[in-house]
Amino acid sequence: MGYVIVYNQRSDTMEKKQLLEEMRRTKDKNLYYECSLELYCNFDFITEVINIFCDDFDFIDEVAESYVKFIPEEDINSNPEYIELCMLLGQYVPKGHQYYEFYTNRLNGIYSVFLLHVMMVKDQFDDVSELGFSILMEDHKGRKNILDYFARRLMDELYHKNHCGSFEDLIHKHCENPENIYAEGLEAFFIRNLYGVDESLSYYVFDHSYLLSSLIDELDEICENWYDYEDNLSFKCVEVIKEWVNKKKNESTYGNDFDYDQAMNEVLLSMNFCEMFGLNRREVYANQSKILSFGMARFKKDLKVIINKVLMERMTLTELNNLNLDGEEGPKKVLKP
Repeated sequence: MGYVIVYNQRSDTMEKKQLLEEMRRTKDKNLYYECSLELYCNFDFITEVINIFCDDFDFIDEVAESYVKFIPEEDINSNPEYIELCMLLGQYVPKGHQYYEFYTNRLNGIYSVFLLHVMMVKDQFDDVSELGFSILMEDHKGRKNILDYFARRLMDELYHKNHCGSFEDLIHKHCENPENIYAEGLEAFFIRNLYGVDESLSYYVFDHSYLLSSLIDELDEICENWYDYEDNLSFKCVEVIKEWVNKKKNESTYGNDFDYDQAMNEVLLSMNFCEMFGLNRREVYANQSKILSFGMARFKKDLKVIINKVLMERMTLTELNNLNLDGEEGPKKVLKP
């Protein structure tokens, strides 16, 4: 084979570092099968093997299962090494694999337990960081794979899931232009924002900046396409406002004794937005309603608020549906202005 190492004679006494280096160089899985029992029971060695051969899921699943046999069954669900193995395999399992759903559900369960733990601790102590990463730092100190997984998961929830609209919508809503973002620096942009949400998480990500790589690439693409997005924004805003009006019309929210479309046009006329909506000002003026019902008056008042929310704050239809028109909003904002 041309390898410097003779597996069956030397692998039992070979130092872990040398064996791992040879695995990285040769990508030979047989090296694992020839290693000593001591290395089979060495957690750091097992995780390195999994990372080296991450493109062969069936093999790394076998490696993980072999190690799990050494964990007492009664401790397995709370064992940090088992949790870490689940996170590693959950990261590498391909979609469509027979174990994809198992690891996805397992990781969701681990994450849910963490969130519940954070809620319980925050009820007792005031100095817990907003997202609870300080608890993770204390509970899993030194376990890089666990901390990396939770850092990525928390940032994904923060920037992609805990708000309405896309990440691009979120950035445009709270940032004036790409020049300011580039001037600050893409990495610094996230560190500053994370600091305003969870100081412990921001410090950890600052020390492990590779965790931001995918977010930085995404933000860079958003900045490069900034003005294309802005060009399409007016069209998007018009569609959102029309969808809100149609929803209220279909539900008869303000009654059914007036023409919702005509009432909308009159509001747009009064706010000088006819051109944006492709309306003829003279026609709208000529067709104005002669009688103003109570329902129409409420509708016009609320529609003005909606139009300002969409055009100025770039609210989505989902956010509008969660909006209390008396002044309270549903979802919280994520990025700081």
